[in-house]
Amino acid sequence: MKIWLILALLFAAVPASAADIYVAQSSAGGNTGADCADARAVSSLASGDWTAGNTIHLCGTITSAITAQGSGSSGSVITVKFESGASMQMPAIPSTGGIVLNTRSYILIDGGGGSCGWVSYADVTCSQGAILSTANGTGQANQVASIAIYAPNSANIEVKGLLIGPLYTHTSTSDLVLSPPGALCAYFSGGSHWKIHNNTLHDASWCISGGSATGDVQVYNDEIYNIDHGLGMGGPNNAIVIHDNHIHDFANWDTTNNSFHHDGIHIWGTTGSANTNAQEYNNLIDGDPGANWTADIYNEGLDTGFLMYNNVALVSAAGRKSCCGIMDFWGNGYTGDHNSAYNNTVIGVYVAGTGSCFGIETNTNVTFENNTLYGCQGMIGWDAGSSIITVDYNAYEDVGTDHGIGAAANTFGYPSPAPQSASFTTWKTNCSCDAHSQFGTTSQFAQNSNGTFRSGSFLSGNGTNLSSLSITPLDSDTQGTSRPGGSTAWDIGAFSGASAPSAPSNLQIIILGEKGDTHGTPSIAQLGR
Repeated sequence: MKIWLILALLFAAVPASAADIYVAQSSAGGNTGADCADARAVSSLASGDWTAGNTIHLCGTITSAITAQGSGSSGSVITVKFESGASMQMPAIPSTGGIVLNTRSYILIDGGGGSCGWVSYADVTCSQGAILSTANGTGQANQVASIAIYAPNSANIEVKGLLIGPLYTHTSTSDLVLSPPGALCAYFSGGSHWKIHNNTLHDASWCISGGSATGDVQVYNDEIYNIDHGLGMGGPNNAIVIHDNHIHDFANWDTTNNSFHHDGIHIWGTTGSANTNAQEYNNLIDGDPGANWTADIYNEGLDTGFLMYNNVALVSAAGRKSCCGIMDFWGNGYTGDHNSAYNNTVIGVYVAGTGSCFGIETNTNVTFENNTLYGCQGMIGWDAGSSIITVDYNAYEDVGTDHGIGAAANTFGYPSPAPQSASFTTWKTNCSCDAHSQFGTTSQFAQNSNGTFRSGSFLSGNGTNLSSLSITPLDSDTQGTSRPGGSTAWDIGAFSGASAPSAPSNLQIIILGEKGDTHGTPSIAQLGR
């Protein structure tokens, strides 16, 4: 009797095995859910299917929203897996969400795309699972603020390997139907422990949006394009990490009333809703910024302890304007504190009267080192409400010489004693900074259009070694090349190591023998070209 009791207790302690449940829009085959050929209807999903460890497989084209009816647990998540060829498609993904995870936790949305998105500094389009609107946008049958994944007050959510978009195809400046934030790839607010990575996300307005995150929000290795905001988050947020993303092309969201003012990354805080300890690194932001542009990286308001490093901002369209700068620590009525920028590369397009490469407003205790600023009329500036710990070992373009405007160049801005200066020497005296920084023309930069630099550039070896900061990702450049430890000088900017000049082409090699030597001398044809 005791033996049977012991065995009964042991079996009772063994958890039920995880289930694989296959669903399609309509049931198929034997309707068992054992595989796609015998899929259950997606409408048949019940709370018992949403239990820890289960995998819900999506088959074919899903044309209705899916709402999670339960949560997983630590070490035993619920997975929603897009099978090969599976997608969620509707004329307009609803504004209440395509996949709804409201208040749920420990759920993985797996598009099945594997290592896609922005991988090894290249775009790899996710090509398996997809969520998209088929008739939503300018001049189309619908104008809905679609949300692909809606997950307020959720925790421990992961989204990967998924193609999201188009959600709303905006093609006209006169299309004013939506107002910010508009159509979203993913919305989360009030939760924690989010990971959005290795996705292709496009044609939405504020692609990733949320706020009030209590910690551990990570967005990485995503390609995000044809958007108004790549990521926009209001406070309070703690320990957001945004890295290794390619965010590009904003112009299709231009509007005549500037209702959508574009940012690659926009994080803002207010009194009682501060942002703390964010990291933004290894992001590439490029393409057409549009006419309604604010900044590529816009840290605004009450932000504290931000680290911004190894980012590359390339402004490719002349005539575009920014309100504030290409990268910013911008108080906007609040005071940021102890925010730092290291080894960023900013390349603008010189247009008289435009904003600066880097703007600092109402921020105290700012550190700015090893950054490359090129192509802006205003290189860097800060207001009287800001204080600086260190500004040094940077590189600035001499736009006055490059553009033939001399003393008219508004290269640097400082509140006192001279608010603007075209002279680098005067700037250094006024700000008591940049003693070891470089100031020179295009030829001295020897910089390629993507921000890398060639042999002979003064970016090479003129930075300061920041390995003592113990910021592990900063110890490599934006492409993953290790920077030296110890006291060896670093290169300035996001890239490390000069690229070699291109090899000349169509060379002919002629070898001349000694007089009378008629054997063994190869012809041009034999040597090749």
